[in-house]
Amino acid sequence: DLVHLDGDVWALGFDPTLGPTPPPESKVTNEAEFRERHAAISAFLAKFRDATGDAEVGEEPAAWQPFYAAMCDDAISTSDRSGGKTVVVVHSVYRRAMRAFIKDRLGPRCGGIIFVNPPPAVAIQRAAARCAGQYAAMGKTVEEWATLLGPNSAGFQRPTSDEIKELSGVSAVLVLDSTGDIETLRKQAEAALGGPI
Repeated sequence: DLVHLDGDVWALGFDPTLGPTPPPESKVTNEAEFRERHAAISAFLAKFRDATGDAEVGEEPAAWQPFYAAMCDDAISTSDRSGGKTVVVVHSVYRRAMRAFIKDRLGPRCGGIIFVNPPPAVAIQRAAARCAGQYAAMGKTVEEWATLLGPNSAGFQRPTSDEIKELSGVSAVLVLDSTGDIETLRKQAEAALGGPI
């Protein structure tokens, strides 16, 4: 059995195990920490939109480590409460340094990493569609949100063979190149993980 922890839903302060449209009552009572962490990582990633290259921005761990540390801690807590189920965290992690941090933070609890490597336009459309309910509550359509997300692909570092080698201590590292529909991708991931997500 698997527990799906949706990183995008988590970032908005909702219970990330309830699917892409969690009920309003599942929102955390103290939103300040979530907003602060989300604002910091968003501001960091936004710097790549105007930069001429990655070196111009740098990694700035203080801007994003609190976000991913909290996500990892919540994933571990979810695992502890799950009664032995595997927790699958789904989230777009843009930078190699961020992925290495997550691996180190989860330590031996990190049983696998699956890189989904679609073209940016496909990834953006999927991200927008996944949280359609939350966007509708903000008065945005999926298409409008996809347009807003477009610049967010700046700064994304695709996985390299060297990065995959560095992650070799993790029991499963898999790269899925996907230009097809989300259902095909889901089946590939489920086959790799050994259960439904």
